[in-house]
Amino acid sequence: MCYHKNKEASRISFLCSNYCAKYPELNRSYVIYICRFNLFPDIGFHKYSFLNLCREDPRIELGDETEKIYLCAAGRADDVSENMKAFLGFVATGIPEDSFTNNLHSVVEEAKYHKKWRQEYMTLLEHYELEREEGRKEGLEEGLKKGMEEGLEEGRKEGVIETLKLLVKDGVLTIEDAAARAGMTEDAFRKKMNDKT
Repeated sequence: MCYHKNKEASRISFLCSNYCAKYPELNRSYVIYICRFNLFPDIGFHKYSFLNLCREDPRIELGDETEKIYLCAAGRADDVSENMKAFLGFVATGIPEDSFTNNLHSVVEEAKYHKKWRQEYMTLLEHYELEREEGRKEGLEEGLKKGMEEGLEEGRKEGVIETLKLLVKDGVLTIEDAAARAGMTEDAFRKKMNDKT
């Protein structure tokens, strides 16, 4: 449910272009994302539809007849049918509200115990978990690198200030000169001079 926004759409386009037909011959296609959250909470629609438009001139449509539709369970607007609202409510809560969602609930419960489907679901779930873990590791590595860089920079600044403090104490520099070299006000530098840390 909204795991890999553009990655999934590009995979579908890739598969269609390689196995279905030549690009100009492709049929109209829809990529539908079903989300428990709302993409644009301030707007509150249940359904957002997007076409491929030119950024430089939005009047130009690509014409590939590909439409991306985001169905959002957290919508508030009166923009979809009652049946669609019941379906999205089921997505959000797991509680069926009409005959369609009752049937869907029964099929989902049955599928949980179907050996082949369960294996395919677990394989897909493992795939998503692996991608999520890789993303987490990349984020952690990037965060550590940034933290180390910031820590080194902070350490350098503190080292410069400590050196300037010693030069003031030894009478080599005035507080005014030291503050200017540290890029601080005289009052801020005086406070640093008084710090015992």
